[in-house]
Amino acid sequence: MAVIKLSAFVTRISGKVGGSVFQMTSSGQIVKNNSYSIPQNSPRQTIAQTKIQTVSSRWLLLTPSEKDAWSAETINYPYQNKVGEESFYNGYQLFLKLNNNLLVAKLPINIEVPTFEAVAFGSSFFFGIGEARLEAFIFGAVAGQTIVLYISKAVSQNTSGSNLIYSEFAQKELVAGDNFFDVIDEYEEMFGVPIAGLRYYLKYRIISTSSGNSTDFSSSYTDIVI
Repeated sequence: MAVIKLSAFVTRISGKVGGSVFQMTSSGQIVKNNSYSIPQNSPRQTIAQTKIQTVSSRWLLLTPSEKDAWSAETINYPYQNKVGEESFYNGYQLFLKLNNNLLVAKLPINIEVPTFEAVAFGSSFFFGIGEARLEAFIFGAVAGQTIVLYISKAVSQNTSGSNLIYSEFAQKELVAGDNFFDVIDEYEEMFGVPIAGLRYYLKYRIISTSSGNSTDFSSSYTDIVI
């Protein structure tokens, strides 16, 4: 799917042209292939779909005034779409965004609009992985926030981390200041023992435990099992 930046002369395109569908969304004008996806039923996909359905079903139970309150809160959550323009969620999208983040952090859903809380990466972060250890360090953290860790599959030492798929495997509540976690048990439960001589890439993001607001994903961090 691509996002199109329109001109002063063409402000909107809708409909199907050949094998492409043009559509206006909250992210801007997009174009996508006129095709359907085959249902995917892996355990991870099923869990993710269940979370989304859980949050969506709770939105349906809100009163009109509660939904209006979520819509009014969207002004605090601007973001840049794929063509670099400032965009805003609608109330439903914001409800999904914040509450899906809370579920990722293993926290309860917010029905009432939470007080806005800014989130940021710590002052620095690094990790080390070995055959019997996976240690993560984050410095300058803020209390009341959760770090969610994502790791790549094992790759050769000369492989870049830019096009890899990262899988969530651990969440830890942060305390103010410096934090250290050994998350080898969480890793091995999902992926098995790290492989000597191969490279692993790790990313993380920070989620507010009160509101569900989160950072984007961090840059990639890398280490080789020795």
